[in-house]
Amino acid sequence: MHFLPYKQNSRKKKHRSSSMAASSSRQIFRSIYLSSPYSHCLRTFTSSSSSSSVRSKKKLCNSYVKQERIAAKSSMSKAKAAERQIFEQEFLQTIMKERAQNLKSWGLKEHVREEKKLEKVKELRKQSSVWIEETDMEKKIIEAIVGSNPLNLYYCSQFPKVVYLCFFFC
Repeated sequence: MHFLPYKQNSRKKKHRSSSMAASSSRQIFRSIYLSSPYSHCLRTFTSSSSSSSVRSKKKLCNSYVKQERIAAKSSMSKAKAAERQIFEQEFLQTIMKERAQNLKSWGLKEHVREEKKLEKVKELRKQSSVWIEETDMEKKIIEAIVGSNPLNLYYCSQFPKVVYLCFFFC
């Protein structure tokens, strides 16, 4: 059995993006927390004192700090929401532009198709003057049957017992 040498750093490393995002938000809150006008509360009341007035002041300062933290969080969430809304508006505008371009190109292609159809119809109308009318068609059929030209027989190799009659019009 083959053993691999023991590696101390064999543990999976955490994704830096999530830990960095958390640390950056902590740094922001620390900077807000320490730059607030009530940051002296943390420095002043670090030692535990037994007087009730100091405790009440400490609670009051802590509540102010907590309110500031909540206000900072709400302002950050509002800023993120505003950025998200701006991004969504820009995204929708680009989508609408793309849709307009696609619709325009589709309209042009459809116009070209319609023109081709009209050209085909015009060609058919031009050729219709060459076509034989029904009355002339009947005359030609009667001439082919009665006329001096013998009927042309067509022999099919796939069906030897069947003989096809074909009329060739001149």
